[in-house]
Amino acid sequence: MRPQTIVVVLVAIAGAGALCLVAFLVFFRYQYITGADGVDRVDRLTGQVCMMPCLPKPSAAPVDVALEGQRAIAAVRERPDAQALAETTSDTEGNLYRWSAKPTNDRQVGSGDPTYLVCYCLPNASGYRWEVHLKSREIFYVNDNATLAQRYGIVFETPSPTPRPVDADAVDRPPNTVAEGVVVTPAPRETPPPREMDDANQSVTTPAETVRRFYNLIGQRDYAAAYALLSPDYQRHFGYEKWRAGYATTVSSEADVTETNDPTNVPFTLTATDQSPSGTITRVYAGRWSLIGDGQQGWFLDDGRLHLLSTR
Repeated sequence: MRPQTIVVVLVAIAGAGALCLVAFLVFFRYQYITGADGVDRVDRLTGQVCMMPCLPKPSAAPVDVALEGQRAIAAVRERPDAQALAETTSDTEGNLYRWSAKPTNDRQVGSGDPTYLVCYCLPNASGYRWEVHLKSREIFYVNDNATLAQRYGIVFETPSPTPRPVDADAVDRPPNTVAEGVVVTPAPRETPPPREMDDANQSVTTPAETVRRFYNLIGQRDYAAAYALLSPDYQRHFGYEKWRAGYATTVSSEADVTETNDPTNVPFTLTATDQSPSGTITRVYAGRWSLIGDGQQGWFLDDGRLHLLSTR
């Protein structure tokens, strides 16, 4: 057979094969099944099924970390407490405070509820910090929360002037690690002065009454009795002396507790007034406590959450 003939035959075979492939892709590759919700297309080669018209899914847009960070800063700057703090623009040496935000390490940026640590800080990184959840719009002040301060590796030098229940959403108890793998050794438990339970304590029978009595005792500065209403687990992680030091500047602390018999969710509104170098500061919080039984028909405050509403 002459070479020209061989070439013609090969070209013909290749053309026939191409036509067969096109015919298969056009007429035989897909099977169409009519269902209640529409027409499904079944790919006989891959087995994939899609609903007609089977448009390609758009690829996820890249996450703009800088934009999300600016959103987090803007959310913080809307808060009254941040506005009050931002009135201080520099320290005594003239160093300026600046706003910054960075994604936290516990969530993937751009997925779920992106979480940022917002800082209004000096060049030496000292300043004020907030944990911002962009999706849920929850914001937690870090500086007066020892647990969050430990999480982000921040030196917690000054205790909170007003007691702050541990934020149940922001930390898993017991806390055992902080940022960058630094291990935190829990402080030994401190025991408050012994105190006899009085008739008023024994009369507390509902979760709401227990929360109400806790803040009443705080207002009366009967700290030992208030501390006795905290669960053993709570006391194990917050020793008495350190816990009591959190009230060093407290002027008053009043709670409006919603009556409920659900011990896992006792909502309340807390109005706390603290003394500061520039005068008194009053903060209003919305919060809840979760309580556990004390084994004697009473209750212990075990886990709490606060969300700052306003500062004046």
